Amino acid sequence: LSNIEFIRSPTIQNNNSLKSLKGLTKLNKVWYLRLSDNTALTSLDGLESLAVITNLLQIINNPQLKDLSGIQHAFIESHNFSSIAIKHNASLSACAIESICTYFLNSDHQTIDSNAVGCNSVPEAEAQCLLNSTKEIIVSFDVYPNPVSNELFSSTQIQEGEFKLYNQTGISVLQGYWNGSLHVSYLPQGIYTLLLQTDNNTYSSRFLKY
Repeated sequence: LSNIEFIRSPTIQNNNSLKSLKGLTKLNKVWYLRLSDNTALTSLDGLESLAVITNLLQIINNPQLKDLSGIQHAFIESHNFSSIAIKHNASLSACAIESICTYFLNSDHQTIDSNAVGCNSVPEAEAQCLLNSTKEIIVSFDVYPNPVSNELFSSTQIQEGEFKLYNQTGISVLQGYWNGSLHVSYLPQGIYTLLLQTDNNTYSSRFLKY
């Protein structure tokens, strides 16, 4: 398999000992790519040469899969017959790779659900794509108290900037001007991501509202 450059519709499924796809290092193009029910598969390493997926990408029920970066440079064509389905991968929390984010920009034929938090829905994945597309360096910063019930403060010297607040499904729920604190008492309980944009950087923090 190591010399194969094109496979029309590879379906890789029900392989209980398969941990990666390193035997497909020269694979360059597929029409359909289906990966399902591979209980030991942890990454898509081995598919780094894959340049084009013309119709369908399905990644379903691979419980140990944590990393999609092996297909990050593949171009997934967007047309009426193309689609993406990433579902029931319990360990997969990051699916905002370059190829998928680009597909989001050009098509709405995608299903993402029942993965780990971060890749549990299309809005979650789109929110991560937005974070990844930020040109400035994203710097983590701390907020307190965390968990919080009423007012949230920054534990650093960041006092001013534009902010956006996302809930745990990746939906923007609030935006405005950050002046050192934020009243969150009216927000539903849950995990939130705060993005703060200053003149120099973009800062990110997560907190629990109870």
